[in-house]
This record gives sequence, C-alpha cells and structure tokens, in this order.
Amino acid sequence: MDTTETPAKEPAQTGSTLPSILNADQVAVLLGCTKEWVGTLCDRNELPGTKYGRRWIFSSRKLMASLEERIEREMAERTVRLSQMQPKPPTELETFIKVHTHQPARGRGRPRNPLPFPATEAY
Repeated sequence: MDTTETPAKEPAQTGSTLPSILNADQVAVLLGCTKEWVGTLCDRNELPGTKYGRRWIFSSRKLMASLEERIEREMAERTVRLSQMQPKPPTELETFIKVHTHQPARGRGRPRNPLPFPATEAY
C-alpha cells in the first residue's frame, strides 16, 4: 500500500477542454452572445482575435487570459466604487444632536385628517 501523498489536482487547463483555435461562433457560444457582438468586441480590441480571411479566429489560451484579466480589472473597479459609496461616519456634533434630541414616537395606524374648523377649547 502506497502511503505517499499525491499532490492536489489543479483545475483543468483551457487547452484540455477547448480547441487551441476557436472561431467566432464558438466564442459566441462560450460568452453567451451573438457572433456579430464577438466581431464588435474584436473591432474594439476588447477580445484578442485576428482576422483570417473574412472570419475571426482566437487562441483559446489568449482568450481565457484576456477574460480573466478583464474579470480581475472589473472586480477591482467595483470594489473601489463600492468603497466610495460607504457612508462616512457621523461627526461628534451629529452624534450629540442625535442622542440628545427627542423624536416623538410614530403613531400607529393611518394619520388623522385635519379638523375642518379651527380647534377651540372645550365647551
């Protein structure tokens, strides 16, 4: 019986699950978009593809690296945006005012309608 530890399996590499060269149709299926949108992204240099004749082709390794880089960049941007949205802590004066001011309790039920005439003292 072998008691040596086997190293943990690493996630499957993209080369083992995808062909090394992809066309626009395959990339569209992978990204869940249309072939035309893939072409638009390539025209904007947002996807690492090259024109081969009239068609776009992609290296699966470079495509996956580009997508991972984009995911990391967008996650960092969201983190920055969310940290800027956090409310600033109240100042000492704001805390003092909040603690030392009386706020009447809210009534239950619907609010009363105003009287149709000015209120006077009891008869």
